Amino acid sequence: MAKTAIIGAGIAGLSAAWYLSEKHPDDEITIFESDRKGGVIHTEVYENALLESGPGYVIADNPAFHELCSEIGISDLLLPAKDKKIFYRNQAYQQKVPSDFLSFENNFLSFLGSGFNSFFAMKKKVSLWGDTSLFDLLKATYGQSYTETLGSVYSRFAFRNEIENIDFSSNFPQLKSSMESQEILKSVLSDMKKKRPEYWKSIYSAEAMANFKPDFYSVKGGLSVFIDKLSESLKAKPNVQFEFEKIQGIKKEPHAHLNSKKRKFGPFDHVLFAMPVGDAATILKSADKPLADKLSDLKKHSVNVIYSAWAKKNIQTAGFAYYMPRKENLSVYGMEFIGNAFPEQSPEKMFIMRMILPGDLSMLSDDDIISLTETDLKKTFSLTDQPAWSKVYRQQNAHAKRDKGYKNWKKDVQELVENHKNITMIGSDFQGPGLANLLEQTKQLIADDF
Repeated sequence: MAKTAIIGAGIAGLSAAWYLSEKHPDDEITIFESDRKGGVIHTEVYENALLESGPGYVIADNPAFHELCSEIGISDLLLPAKDKKIFYRNQAYQQKVPSDFLSFENNFLSFLGSGFNSFFAMKKKVSLWGDTSLFDLLKATYGQSYTETLGSVYSRFAFRNEIENIDFSSNFPQLKSSMESQEILKSVLSDMKKKRPEYWKSIYSAEAMANFKPDFYSVKGGLSVFIDKLSESLKAKPNVQFEFEKIQGIKKEPHAHLNSKKRKFGPFDHVLFAMPVGDAATILKSADKPLADKLSDLKKHSVNVIYSAWAKKNIQTAGFAYYMPRKENLSVYGMEFIGNAFPEQSPEKMFIMRMILPGDLSMLSDDDIISLTETDLKKTFSLTDQPAWSKVYRQQNAHAKRDKGYKNWKKDVQELVENHKNITMIGSDFQGPGLANLLEQTKQLIADDF
């Protein structure tokens, strides 16, 4: 019987605890959290509207979210988006993105068009391109204009970052591998589409596969309901316990012991760090300074989420979202129409909009940020009135910069972690953006390594 400590009760920590307890029901699992459960996921009721201060919805492009919701008994609470069309602005005109926008990695080239019979337009193997940014890859294949429109929209939507900052090989490893072995566009696409479902069948139940439908999802009552129900389901397990203590240090050999300000915990056979790397670095500083220093080297960027409520009679726009390529020179990355996608979360006669504004704006007041977004809104939709209310959420240093240095940073961290047989790092800083993606990778990690 093994004893495992999980530091962090965000979605990475809670899901790791669930998968581990399902695989090893006799192991003792302790989850440590100094703040509220859920990490960045937090739903707030404001002016009779449901607002998400972190992720606004789940992009379910694999069966992981459906399977876990079924296992904790909330499948009937899932809300697929009523309207899932995504538009983008191109020279002040509104255009619709391809319908397979949800499956970018699986349909990488069909997303960007099918004008090329061979991916390798420059007759260069992807394996020889080195640390290629997503921008460089698309520009070499499709040209500057296409890259600065659809490519820019995708990077802002999926990564909340600019396309030049997205390293291709570290963010799309499976796709890169497929491209290295095949030169014909149809072969690459066929290979990706075939392998993905085959992989899913190896890790998901037949029921999960049958119920899975790619879409944008929320949960009745907000995403915090998903976190609350997962926490309740874990508490009901006899081998899982929660400790609301802030861990400040670790002693690692031969078994791990954890220290808070007032208490000591352990010994543990294994410790999973399921938290932002900066917090993990603080805990590890006295035990392994090189690892702590390397964790602290990760570059991160900030994003601001602004909700605004408008009289429904004054907003006549369709779709799930409207994103702005950088060349449009607007402050906001995009606007997500919660009133269209999830009308259950909007008050009657009000249209709720969720806007994404990048950067550390700590020098600006909330009113200043609201003013910036209203300027873009009025420029985009020719609005003349004012919103009934607006609400700002600041996500400081919330997202890893997945640029050309990210791959080397991750490799260095993995090599340093290998010096510790009883430490594992998980979470969005390591496993990429997207809740469903994080769930799938955590599920696979527990299956392979525990």
